[in-house]
Amino acid sequence: MLPLPTSLSTQMRPPCNSTRLGSRGAASRSFGRASRALTDTRDERLAAYRGALTYDRSASRQVLLWLCASKIAALVLVLDPAGLVAFQLPKALASRAFEWAIAAALAFALVRYGRAIVPRHRAHVSVLGLLAAWAAAAVFAADRYVAIFGDPENYLGLTFIVDMVVLYLAVSVAVLRERDVFVLLVATLAAGAAAIAYGGAQSLGADPLAWAADPRTRPFASFGNPDHFGHFLSVFFGLALGLAIAMIGRARLLATIGVIAALVMSAIVATRATLLGVGAALVAAAFAHRTTTRALTVAAGRSRCAPRSRAPSSGTAPTTSARRSPRIAPPRAFRCSAPARRPPRTIGSSTRARPPASSASARS
Repeated sequence: MLPLPTSLSTQMRPPCNSTRLGSRGAASRSFGRASRALTDTRDERLAAYRGALTYDRSASRQVLLWLCASKIAALVLVLDPAGLVAFQLPKALASRAFEWAIAAALAFALVRYGRAIVPRHRAHVSVLGLLAAWAAAAVFAADRYVAIFGDPENYLGLTFIVDMVVLYLAVSVAVLRERDVFVLLVATLAAGAAAIAYGGAQSLGADPLAWAADPRTRPFASFGNPDHFGHFLSVFFGLALGLAIAMIGRARLLATIGVIAALVMSAIVATRATLLGVGAALVAAAFAHRTTTRALTVAAGRSRCAPRSRAPSSGTAPTTSARRSPRIAPPRAFRCSAPARRPPRTIGSSTRARPPASSASARS
């Protein structure tokens, strides 16, 4: 057989689809990049999760929590009887001092553990919106000094809003457990109890400090203004009422005493806004649900309604997971397990019961 010419043999070869090969290569490269990106994202999330677990047990979180509690107590109690401005200026100075310490602890925690320690919540948008509105008002204000630093009698300018935003962020980062909330509540209620005791001494004429205004008619405690003291009493009443509903034992007794003390002092101060705050707290308490033993029992019974695996026979040895995590049986009234269904019969299947599996097969 004679060989074909080179030109004819080249024409008879199947065409090489370079476009298809190029598309396959591009697809494989894009798939590789996507898989690497997915792996990197998964590693980053895993590292952030491990960092969050480490932050939960870290000393920096405890320091940040106690700084926030100390600042809240200082805002209630700090005053300077010998100063030209005895109440607002000392509170502002104490707040700024704690602000720098809290900002340093917060920055250290963010650098050390990353942004994963900041919880994601819709309330952050509202706080940022308030800060942006206050900053815009300071830019277009007629008196820039008052807009930024506030009036000398109140010190409620842009710097105060920044201070409160830092406190808000620190509390959201530091509070992770119920015990952390209890620390902040105890600090607030203890400072409030001291302020109420001082207000009671003022109403009885036993104030050890001399003031220009007579505090016996309307005591102002450590706030310098009866209206401000009345507003704080409404907040104190709401916190004490919440603890009286949620707590049991001696803690409930102390919270009930705080509720009564707040009501008595509110009647002495006679601020109309206090009535609004007390009414709002009572309405919120009407919709609060306290956890009881019966509710816990019902929840435990409902958790047993989920399908569970069949228990091993008496001749089998329990597995390691069964040894480590025993399950507590709920009361009989809440058992929800139904009898197991019979398997469908097939042609040629035997109706005799199968012998129990050996321990070796159960372990495998």
